[in-house]
Amino acid sequence: MRIKIIFILLFILLFMLAGFVYGAIPADERAALIALYESTSGDGWTNRDGWKTGDDFSISGTEGTWHGITVVDDHVTSIDLNNNNLDGTIPAKLGNLTNLLRLYLYNNKLTGKIPPELGDLSNLVGLSLVFNQLSDKIPAELGNLTNLKWLYLYQNQLTGSIPVDLFALSNLVHLYLNDNRLDGNIPPKPDKLNLSSLKTLYLSRNQLQGSIPTWLGNLTTLENLLLNNNLLTGEIPPELGSLSKLQKLYLNYNKLDGAIPRELGNLPNLLELYLNDNQLSGEIPTVLGNLSNLRKLYLSRNRLTGGIPPDLGKLSYLEGLYLNDNQLSEKIPPELGDLLNLGILYLSRNRLRGSIPGNLGNLDNLLVLQLNSNQLQLDNTSTHPNITSLKNLLDELSDFRWNALYTNDATMKDFLKSKQWGKEWENTQTILPTNITANAKSANSVEVSWSPIAYADDPGGYDVFYSLNPGDSNAPLISTTSKSQSSLEVTGLNPLTTYHFWVQSRTDPHANNKNTVLSEISAEVSAPTSDIDKTISGKVTDAAGVGMEGVTLTFSSSSSTGTGTEEKKVISKADGTYECKIHHGWKVTVTPSKDNSLFSPPHRDYSDIQEDKLMEDYRLSVSLSLSASWEEDKTTLIKIDYGKISLSYSLINSRDMALKEFVIYRKVSGGVYEEIKSFTNLVDKVSGELSYNDKYLNKNKTYTYIARAVDTDNKTLVESNEITIAVNK
Repeated sequence: MRIKIIFILLFILLFMLAGFVYGAIPADERAALIALYESTSGDGWTNRDGWKTGDDFSISGTEGTWHGITVVDDHVTSIDLNNNNLDGTIPAKLGNLTNLLRLYLYNNKLTGKIPPELGDLSNLVGLSLVFNQLSDKIPAELGNLTNLKWLYLYQNQLTGSIPVDLFALSNLVHLYLNDNRLDGNIPPKPDKLNLSSLKTLYLSRNQLQGSIPTWLGNLTTLENLLLNNNLLTGEIPPELGSLSKLQKLYLNYNKLDGAIPRELGNLPNLLELYLNDNQLSGEIPTVLGNLSNLRKLYLSRNRLTGGIPPDLGKLSYLEGLYLNDNQLSEKIPPELGDLLNLGILYLSRNRLRGSIPGNLGNLDNLLVLQLNSNQLQLDNTSTHPNITSLKNLLDELSDFRWNALYTNDATMKDFLKSKQWGKEWENTQTILPTNITANAKSANSVEVSWSPIAYADDPGGYDVFYSLNPGDSNAPLISTTSKSQSSLEVTGLNPLTTYHFWVQSRTDPHANNKNTVLSEISAEVSAPTSDIDKTISGKVTDAAGVGMEGVTLTFSSSSSTGTGTEEKKVISKADGTYECKIHHGWKVTVTPSKDNSLFSPPHRDYSDIQEDKLMEDYRLSVSLSLSASWEEDKTTLIKIDYGKISLSYSLINSRDMALKEFVIYRKVSGGVYEEIKSFTNLVDKVSGELSYNDKYLNKNKTYTYIARAVDTDNKTLVESNEITIAVNK
């Protein structure tokens, strides 16, 4: 009875195991799986279900239950161990899995090189080893995988050149070798070229050199060609225009030069065209407007010139247009306002000029607008829609700085401020200066004045145009070298002639804008030059009628309107003569001056200089010179310290100046001046010396003296020099 029960239990156990046990796979295939487990630290895998029972590998025939392994007809046909923490190297024994269709080991920690033995997997359809740390060269033996459709080796550290043999895989649909360290050239013309099924060629972010081979234009099934972020040089092959199924063309971040081939306009299915960050030159081909399905057009950071083709406005599906950092000139075509699906428009750092087209206000889906660092203006006269209609434009992500934008419209100002990155756009605009005037400076010059603009940080100045003819568009110009300057004298003009003037602000190239930015040209102002400058001359003499050298004559003059002023100083010569030129028709005040001296007349006023003024003489009225010394009076029994004060003077008729007296003042050791002596009865005196003994001085004190000539109204006419003595005993 007991034996019968044992047999029943064994039967039940075998029945239960029958659902989990497959036929035995070949021993070399089992060995390959075990080698994979052991060489990649299988015990540390994220999921290793079924691989082991206890410390031993599960029994033969259970391999189909091991995580990631597929067995069909007693052969391993698929290994899928993605994202499973495989850490180690790929074993060469995997080459024994000749029935394998798929080998997927991506996103693990695999290192070392790809075993050449994988080239023995003749039935392999898909190989993915991406997101690992594999190194060394791509084995040429992978070119033996004639059934391969997907080859994904990107995001590793593979080096060397691309094996030519890979270009003979006629069934290959997707070839991803991007994000490695591959170098060398893309083979110019492989002998066994047969990529008749290829849809994606992804070689980006390597170190590939040389030119783009023309044979790529023969891959008529190609949908995605991505060669960006390499070191490719030379021109873009026109043959690429034959890839009628192409949807993505990425050639950006290389060193390509030459013109953009017109043939690229023949790609009807193209969705994305990335040519940015190269050295491309010439104009943007108009035929790019034929790419009716295009969503993204990147041409930024090249050397493109000419205007923006209006035909780009036909790209009705376009979502992103990047033309920034080129040398594009002329006006922004209003046709860009037809790109109703556009979300990003980058036109910054070009040479675009003219007004921002109001049609851009039609771009309801626009999120970001970059127009900075051009020569753009705002159309303040248009009644059409303008950019304030861009209701979906995101706050503080657009840029309008370093242009010539000006508006009085509060709505426009607030709109630009809210959308501008950093909210400050006005203080970098080269706008028209205000308060422009022109006034005759002389018979041969006119001074043009204005109020400087607020933007003075970067280099620049103002350009002043002048002409004999109103509205002369070919007028010559003179320029200032500072934006803080508020006037400029235009010289070399004809006397008694009316000239016409215009002013514009100018910002010279600088770090944030390589262009010379000019404001609008101002309205015309006019002014006639004056007659030939007139002369005022004469002689300065002392009280005795002898010429005085070194007298300063100050000429303070102004134009008849009071808007022009000038001050000149002339020093009399050894014989006392002087001469000065004054603008015709100006008024002037002439004042002679010399230390401690007063002249007669004290000044002359001329209200309107129409002719030369000769023999305009001045004579010294009064001059004072003070000297002092300390002495002891030894003639008395008690020695007395006293200061001997001497006052030298020169004067002419004292009645003419109402001279009353000379007064000597004293202050003691830094105190205040007090009168100590006056001299009167000076009528008809010409020159002389007066003295006074200041007695009873105290030792260790300092005494300072000054003399003044005082008129009958007790006003000071002139002061002498200041003199100090010190009593030391």
